[in-house]
Amino acid sequence: MIETVRKWFEQHPVRMILSILGGIILLGGFLKSLDAIHNHLDSVIQTGLQIDWTNKSVATNAGLFGVLLAVPVLLVIFFCLYVHALLTRSGRPQKKILDGMMRAVQRIGEQLLPQEHMHIKSFVTVKNTYLIDKNFNGEVRREYEIRATSGSLHFWEITSGVEHEADSVSGPDEINFKIRDGFGKEMSYLPTKINPKKLAALAFFLPRIEPEEERPRKIVVTYKWPGMFKGLKARKYEPFAWLLESVQPIMSGEFHFYLEEGDGLILEGEVAGPRIGVINQNAKHAEKQWRGIIYSFQNAPGNTYKLDLRLKKA
Repeated sequence: MIETVRKWFEQHPVRMILSILGGIILLGGFLKSLDAIHNHLDSVIQTGLQIDWTNKSVATNAGLFGVLLAVPVLLVIFFCLYVHALLTRSGRPQKKILDGMMRAVQRIGEQLLPQEHMHIKSFVTVKNTYLIDKNFNGEVRREYEIRATSGSLHFWEITSGVEHEADSVSGPDEINFKIRDGFGKEMSYLPTKINPKKLAALAFFLPRIEPEEERPRKIVVTYKWPGMFKGLKARKYEPFAWLLESVQPIMSGEFHFYLEEGDGLILEGEVAGPRIGVINQNAKHAEKQWRGIIYSFQNAPGNTYKLDLRLKKA
């Protein structure tokens, strides 16, 4: 190797000298950056520590605590994304590794958020929209406005499932599963359950939702599940249920279903759970002009709300 370098230096002396000078400049810049990073970290730590010299105690403020909590969470996210990238590149998804990763995510969530602190969120508004095309594929948009009530809200597990007649899927990527905030920015999440008919993901609130926030945090979940409504097509009936765990009453809840026209079929709905709310049997989608139904309620408690969806001739 030394001989190779010597020959290259003899053939390209100017390049060699410039390369050495460039390396020295880059090294100097890197060391200077390290010094600046050290000064910033030192400042952050000093600001985040609250020292009580009288009682000889040291405590952290909310900002530093949030940073310290975010570091292991981000490490877990990056590790899982790295494992996912390796599995995708190999072309041989390995179920044991994925299952182990998802179990680890669940345990981390349970340790960081004990069971007694999990039911601390309230839904302000809920709006779910289901578009059913001619092939009975489903395009779903679920919108939520969420508040933290009795404590800080770090995570929320979001579940999506279909009936057995729907097509099987291998993971979130196959249905273009996305979680976004109110500004359209994608949120970080990790899958906690992947099976052919059901997906669950742990969404991370960064920063966490605090009870004192004036405005609720908006969350939008979207996905397209192939054959999602094949059961409705086959049986002319499909039950739906939404578990809405909310400490405070839900100001507004809406569940929209729209069917693409062309086969002379229309949708009907009937409340099957708590007798709360009303159904508009003659709704129309604002953009697509598809006919459908809307199940809605106001100022309702947290509960499991159920709807029987039916398909009939117009």
